[in-house]
Amino acid sequence: MANGRYFNSKRLKVTAGYILLVMLLTHIPKGHMPLELGGYGWGDIGLDKLIHLGAYGLMVYLAIWSAHAPVRLKVQLLIVAGVIVLGGLDEFTQTYVGRMCSVLDWIANVIGATLGFGVSHWLLPRR
Repeated sequence: MANGRYFNSKRLKVTAGYILLVMLLTHIPKGHMPLELGGYGWGDIGLDKLIHLGAYGLMVYLAIWSAHAPVRLKVQLLIVAGVIVLGGLDEFTQTYVGRMCSVLDWIANVIGATLGFGVSHWLLPRR
C-alpha cells in the first residue's frame, strides 16, 4: 500500500535512509560522541537544539516529498504527527545507550517538524 499507491518508491528509500541515519546518530552512546553540541555560544538553547530542529524539519519535508504529488493536507498532517511521535520515541530510547531523554530536544523536534511542514506546504504541490 504505502510503497506503490501513495509514495514514490525511490523517494521513499531516500526518506527511509535519512530517518535511519538520524536514528543511528542520535543513539551513539554518550562516551563515543565525537563532539558535544550544547552551549556553543547559544546560551541554554545550544547548537544541539538547532540541529534537532533542522533534522526533524528535513525529515517531514522528505516524507511529504516522497508522497505522490499533490499531497492532501490530511496526509501531510498525518506525516507531521508521525514524525513528532518518532521524535518522542527517539528521545525515550536514547536512555538505553546512556544518553539523556530531553524534553527540550523533543520540543526542538516538534518545532522542526512543524517548520518542515510549513516549508513543504509552501514548496511542494498539494491539494
